[in-house]
Amino acid sequence: MLPALLVLLSLPATFLAIAWAALQPPLVAGVFYLASLAVWLIHGAWRHYVVKIPPLPIPGVLAALAPFSLSVSLGRRLFPLADGILQNAISVLVCLLAISLPGALHSRLERLRFLRDTETPPPPPPVYASPAPKIEWRDLPNGLRYRTTEGGEICMGGPVMSYHHFSNGIVLGTGALTLSADGCYAACGDLRHGRPIMLADLENGIVRACEEDSEVRAIRAAGPQLAEVKHLLRRPGCVQYVRVHGLWVEPDRDIPPDQFILPDGQGRPRLYLERRLDEAVLQAADAPLACLLAGDYTLSLDGKPLPVRASSPKGIVWSKDGDMLLVPALPAQPDAAGSHWLWRRNGPSGWVNPLRWNVNDSLPSGDMRGVSAIDAEGYWAELYMNRPSETGYPQRTLSLRFPCSHTYGTSPSRWITGADERGRLVIRKLTGAEASLRIRLPWGGRGNDATLESRPAPGTTPTTAVAHFTPQPWPGDGLRPYRMEAGAAAAKDVALFHLWSDCGRYLALQPHCGRAEAADRFFVLDTVTGRHLETGFRGCSLQLLGWACGELQVGIVVGKVPDIHFSFDPFAAVDPPPRPEEDGIVRGEWLLTEDLRFRVADGGEQLIGPLSKHVVLTLPPYPNAAFDFHYHAPTGGRSVFVFGARNEYQNQYDQTQCCRYQARAITSDGICLEGLGVGMIWSENGRFLVVTNRVPPDHPDYRDTAWKARLVDCDRHLIYPEISLGCMPMFETWSGDSIDYRQVDDDWWREDVETLPARLPLADLLDGEPEALRYQEGFWLPAGNAWQPHWREAFALAYGDTSRR
Repeated sequence: MLPALLVLLSLPATFLAIAWAALQPPLVAGVFYLASLAVWLIHGAWRHYVVKIPPLPIPGVLAALAPFSLSVSLGRRLFPLADGILQNAISVLVCLLAISLPGALHSRLERLRFLRDTETPPPPPPVYASPAPKIEWRDLPNGLRYRTTEGGEICMGGPVMSYHHFSNGIVLGTGALTLSADGCYAACGDLRHGRPIMLADLENGIVRACEEDSEVRAIRAAGPQLAEVKHLLRRPGCVQYVRVHGLWVEPDRDIPPDQFILPDGQGRPRLYLERRLDEAVLQAADAPLACLLAGDYTLSLDGKPLPVRASSPKGIVWSKDGDMLLVPALPAQPDAAGSHWLWRRNGPSGWVNPLRWNVNDSLPSGDMRGVSAIDAEGYWAELYMNRPSETGYPQRTLSLRFPCSHTYGTSPSRWITGADERGRLVIRKLTGAEASLRIRLPWGGRGNDATLESRPAPGTTPTTAVAHFTPQPWPGDGLRPYRMEAGAAAAKDVALFHLWSDCGRYLALQPHCGRAEAADRFFVLDTVTGRHLETGFRGCSLQLLGWACGELQVGIVVGKVPDIHFSFDPFAAVDPPPRPEEDGIVRGEWLLTEDLRFRVADGGEQLIGPLSKHVVLTLPPYPNAAFDFHYHAPTGGRSVFVFGARNEYQNQYDQTQCCRYQARAITSDGICLEGLGVGMIWSENGRFLVVTNRVPPDHPDYRDTAWKARLVDCDRHLIYPEISLGCMPMFETWSGDSIDYRQVDDDWWREDVETLPARLPLADLLDGEPEALRYQEGFWLPAGNAWQPHWREAFALAYGDTSRR
């Protein structure tokens, strides 16, 4: 605003200067004209070649009107006796000549070296390098050469990326490449990092990742004339690459060092890792950056070379006495005998495969983190503890395959701790610390000789509990049972899968099951007192999912449904779940699953659960309220229980942003409603209840942003016709004869989305002929809703009363 105001104020002064020049002698007018022309040229060159600033009108006005000043001055001085027509004609001719001078001068200056890099541009090279085929070395006008090699897809089905190699060591990974006419600059889409385009100075190793729309448009418009946008490489945000082994790389790129020295268990430097990189070999490689970043080290022990190579020092383990060394080695050939090289001072050395852990040994399949310790008898190997996915608590979810109960679990990264005052999920991010599980195996033994050791994740309370799992004899097929000892607690015939509490005191276990069985219960052991805690709860294919914030979450299979489009109607009957197959996993077309929670009582003597998922709200719930809830009227005399809502995706992930719908509601005086959203509001006196719902997909008025509202008169048992409210209304207050609410543009709620205030008059809700609710067996229902005996069960669940008749 201020620059525009200054320009407007300066325009009158500009016109006065032009008029003053017209009244001066031709010499003064000519100097004024040349000065105006110089200002215009400097302004244009600065905008085009240095910094992209908005155009200013003053230089253009001076350059355009100054010729008129010169022509008028010449006409007045050279032809004082001529008549008006001749004087004006001569003035116009001089003006036209003066106007043509800027264009001719600018065209000439375009060819000068201080505005152009070359006097005559050479024939442009190919400006587009296809990402698919290989291109052999090609010459560029500035003496560089380049070639293109295939780089493959980014993830499965992603964009195809190629590598463009330049003879000076610059490597660009991209999908397509545009080169400047002189070969000094290149532009490419940065597919790997998701940026729109990169601009590279090939001679000086300067790269800029352009994310601003104006910069991207300027580069794409320049095409082979990329020298016109070289000013972008002078702006902040450009990165000066550095040369490493002949290649230009980012300064913060993590380049493996050329040498490592690893001391043995006694602190003596005995093992040397060294790699030698040949610049010519890197340049000839199809993926030189990958060769630079990948470690390929030769090893020497006590000055003698070992017959193996390693990618890094990670995973190399010494024995405490320094007489043994285990190296995770690069395979000498694809069919190598093992994955590790074992060196012994007093014994044979060679290939071994310590990370064997599979069902062939009657052990659960799992991934090894690596070997942590070795000695003459055997080794300790660390196991990965699989992190369960988000569980979708508290709503039910659909799954094609319920998780296997024989993987190793740990605490999830996120945990739903409850609901806020509007019913929305409250999610707590948990620390990344996890329990550790390691297995002791002999060098030449089998799985039945294994010993497992499990420690809880470091928590707020230090603990020394360690659980030891010992395999038990198992004549049958499949996974074997274990005996567990942890502190004062012990159990036998248990499955290996277990969960530690976040305090490190309690351990959740399941009894061992055969291959054709599925666990239906669990129990908790107190490692301090040895107490065995269990409930009478039983669930089909029960799965331990996580233990955090003092609560243990388990999942069960509720039933089998026909397809993913199954409605989450709480009154709908589902088929019983299928019987477990031979591998002990419940499978089906679509399984309906539910998560429940338990906790240990404060005294540590009882296991409580399943815990209720109901919450109590006194403020109007938002459309993305996730829990089954009691919503009380402001007067406290009435309440409504809302249950059975679902979100759009029906999966096990915590979709806090999703609105929820297809809910059922029953008021404390027996009014039953179905097909609702969870957003609603009571009137101040508790007489009226406004309910909402998103228009269903099979409705003629369906849109993602179409929402309806209805008014229920609880005193007179009336329900009024629907009215439209737009998208996802979030009710705030009901004052007098109007309702204040907030509006959003779509039904994907985020805290950073701007909401707009709106007001709904009560008169709009009362407009139209109301429908009388019909009475049946003590309850009130809309005329179009069939009576369900389950309403009585829902009322008893919500209010603890079954006496309505």
